[in-house]
Amino acid sequence: MDNIFKHLAIDVRESIDAEQVVYELLNREYPNEDWASVAVYSEIDLDLNAVTENGRVILYEVSPGQQVDRGLWRFTVSFTVLAADTNNPSGFARDLYRTVMGWPFEEKTSAGKISRINSIDSPQRRSDAKENQGKNIKEYGFDASMDARDLI
Repeated sequence: MDNIFKHLAIDVRESIDAEQVVYELLNREYPNEDWASVAVYSEIDLDLNAVTENGRVILYEVSPGQQVDRGLWRFTVSFTVLAADTNNPSGFARDLYRTVMGWPFEEKTSAGKISRINSIDSPQRRSDAKENQGKNIKEYGFDASMDARDLI
């Protein structure tokens, strides 16, 4: 039997899978011909140092989405770029920044579409991660607040 609540309360929806939206957009862009050796993670992996020494790593963390309007969700993403000095971590962080700024113009993902970047910090050098002490791995990061439409 169908629930009448589903028909009357059209504003009540499942939260957007913001992590999936971000994952798909990052993997559409990276790796590419300018940045060939890139790995994308949503959490720290044990082999992170090995990957970072030979390439570049994007770590991202997505806050839970907050419903702003029917089908419109707001969330924040924290991006961290890790790379050895020889792999230009600063340049890679700036490229990621430009890529994120362009997300409202990208095609939708399987989980939703970025509709607006509300605010975004410039990439900045963060302290070297403790697990990277004694290595030449540098860490850059920035945060972005964005709105996305779900596909319901």
